[in-house]
Amino acid sequence: MMRIKYKSPVNSKFYAPLIDMIKTQLEILTQVVDFEKEGEKVEIDGFRLKNLPQWRIHRSNLQGNIGSLSSYCNCDCIFCYEKGNVLPFTKNKILRSVEEVKTRIKYYDNDKKMGLVPEINQELESFTNPYWFKIFDLLRSHINSDETFFFTTNGSFLTIDTINKLKSLMPLIVVISINSQDPEIRQQLMRDKRDITTGIKAIKLLKENGIPFYGSIVAWPTIPIDDIRKTIEYLSENDAYAIRVDLPGYTKYFSNKKLFNTREWWDKVVACCKDERKKISSALYWIPSLYGNKSIVASIDGVIKNSPAYFSGLKSGDVILKIDNHPIYSRAQAQNILRKAKNKTSIVVNRNRKILAFTLRESYHYPYILKGTNQRFGIHLISDLKISYLEDLKKIIESSNAHKILFFTSEVMKPHAERIINMIPYFKEFFNNIDFHLEVAGHYFWGGNILINDIHVVEDFILSTKKFIERKKIKPDLIVIPSSFTLGCGGFDLKGTSYKKIERELEIPVKLLKCTTIM
Repeated sequence: MMRIKYKSPVNSKFYAPLIDMIKTQLEILTQVVDFEKEGEKVEIDGFRLKNLPQWRIHRSNLQGNIGSLSSYCNCDCIFCYEKGNVLPFTKNKILRSVEEVKTRIKYYDNDKKMGLVPEINQELESFTNPYWFKIFDLLRSHINSDETFFFTTNGSFLTIDTINKLKSLMPLIVVISINSQDPEIRQQLMRDKRDITTGIKAIKLLKENGIPFYGSIVAWPTIPIDDIRKTIEYLSENDAYAIRVDLPGYTKYFSNKKLFNTREWWDKVVACCKDERKKISSALYWIPSLYGNKSIVASIDGVIKNSPAYFSGLKSGDVILKIDNHPIYSRAQAQNILRKAKNKTSIVVNRNRKILAFTLRESYHYPYILKGTNQRFGIHLISDLKISYLEDLKKIIESSNAHKILFFTSEVMKPHAERIINMIPYFKEFFNNIDFHLEVAGHYFWGGNILINDIHVVEDFILSTKKFIERKKIKPDLIVIPSSFTLGCGGFDLKGTSYKKIERELEIPVKLLKCTTIM
């Protein structure tokens, strides 16, 4: 008997559910039909797509279409989100090969918005892939010379040799997870199997070699607040493009015990960051960025050093009132207008009750321009809830003819949605005149202290709806959920379950509100 081997699609159902459907149908057929080739029975244990161009989908850039270079890491961080991760694709340990990258380049067309179906894999330490430089050198030869690469690293591979290779690939931005400027604390946190001081020294090397970088700190509660302050200041002294402080989270798979008082520690870290913003020259923000940010006004969260905004005199804390004579009411609106603004732009701000006017001239001096983003002038604004999302929600409700609407959000996002609804008469009138319920979906799958919507799974919404019906004695005739918890097309969650399962199990129509992740 002949045997034909093909590699089965890995994680295809997350991004291309049709492929997974074909796989399922073939598996059913092989149970009742014998396949033959030249008169001999053939055992089918996989299949491949015959015409790859027909299966191309698009990522916004070629690097994104390549995906993770490595799902390996040389560190064993005490706070690593991968510890206890039960998702199916975490078992797929990969090192991206040069040959696969060549194939993905071949079928990528940005103008036609097409590319090969991407895999889902853990994105860990890129530099553990021995072919990282060959891969990115190959990418650089196939894209515009001004497209910016992003490298995420723990810093332990950033020797002068690696940094010299990075220089040849510019423009690029390195995102370095330093966590502490103190070697002893960094080692306790990250348990690096290499020289722990390499990542700390890399900060100065990146500055000396003109390579822009984001500094990242996971504010785990074993880190003294004073060390978080010192690490922020160390990054700023070395001209960090921006500094990100992650408010720490953990799942029940990481620990089934309460590890710390989340709000108490988060509040302490946020207070530290707000205080440091007054002292440093780098942009500084925390994630989830809306935690501790109660206002939606367009307050500048940071100014990139030596950028047009920096040279114009804009400062962190300035509240944007106008851009090119457009009145500004929110951060999200300011981001959208800055993204589309002219090369020469006027901006009016409120600084300590003084109205000041500035003129920004877009600089093409690398690295202070990121094309198509609100940071092209060097103004850093955290992501926020877009008012247009509420307009889209209104349209979904009106088109559905529903009378009892259940809308799910997160604990972090709920007060911001309520604030926008109540401050804009147009929305206040609409939502107050319908049976509208804004609910926080529980994190029953992940547990721990997880608060954000973007990693909810379908079963969370099913159980949350059942609890809502039991508590309120109301059965909604429409459920609306922000789409940010889904992966790619098809509406599949992190476990590979379609949001349509909610509709089937509860017998209630479900609509997705299209939106992006808000960090």
